[in-house]
Amino acid sequence: SLDPEFGQYMEVNKHGVPYFKNDYAHALAYAKKVGKPLMVDFTGHACANCRKTEDFIWPDAGVAKILTDDVVLVSLYVDDKRELDKKEFMKVFWYGQEREITTIGDKFKYMEETLYKQSTQPLYVLLDHEEKTLTAPRGYKSGIPEYINWLNEGVNEFKKRSTK
Repeated sequence: SLDPEFGQYMEVNKHGVPYFKNDYAHALAYAKKVGKPLMVDFTGHACANCRKTEDFIWPDAGVAKILTDDVVLVSLYVDDKRELDKKEFMKVFWYGQEREITTIGDKFKYMEETLYKQSTQPLYVLLDHEEKTLTAPRGYKSGIPEYINWLNEGVNEFKKRSTK
């Protein structure tokens, strides 16, 4: 059952994992409320390697359990062409010139490139409540045990920071 306060902002993916879609602010607020790290999934509708991870790694029982129980997942679609609310438009210096960000996808693409110096998807980033990385961000790699190790490394680092 989804959280009464945040459930309206959440969806459940085809593997039963609850997540936020294109809603970083609510995802971070929810992570703080439930005391879990935030897992940011920079993805794309047209991203083949994103689907490979979602179809072959996320369904694994061990991975799905961590995604459901130990982190708050937010999927940010860098190729979402829908327009942002006008008040969210941003003037930025990007790709060597002044630009205006007007779409959902560009907002998250800009975030990925400026914060994490990456422009490929998928990119998975585990964050604490101050939005600091818990472990090195992870791009596309196959291998379920390695994925679980990466998730656990971030979750354990989160727990260490939370007890200080």
